[in-house]
Amino acid sequence: MAAASSVPWKDPKFFHGVEKVREMCSVHATNREDDALIGMMLDRFKWDFTKTVDMYNLSVKRREELGLAKIKQEIIAQNLKLEDFPHHRAVMCAAPRQA
Repeated sequence: MAAASSVPWKDPKFFHGVEKVREMCSVHATNREDDALIGMMLDRFKWDFTKTVDMYNLSVKRREELGLAKIKQEIIAQNLKLEDFPHHRAVMCAAPRQA
């Protein structure tokens, strides 16, 4: 049985589609961080699973090349907030607000 998605999908087809892409890409069952990204890619590529898998794998490769996992860990370890980054005011105008 699949783990619960990290995204509360309104359309159940997204849950099943994301699960299919995760399986095709061998994404570990406990890693749910990319569920929303996979869902957006499915929508963007009109449910073309081959294209979605290709682009998702390209995204994973690029994030690894950029060292984003290390950057994320540093942000978490230092408990940085949006306000701690340059240009945060411009970003805050476009970023959705959390309750």
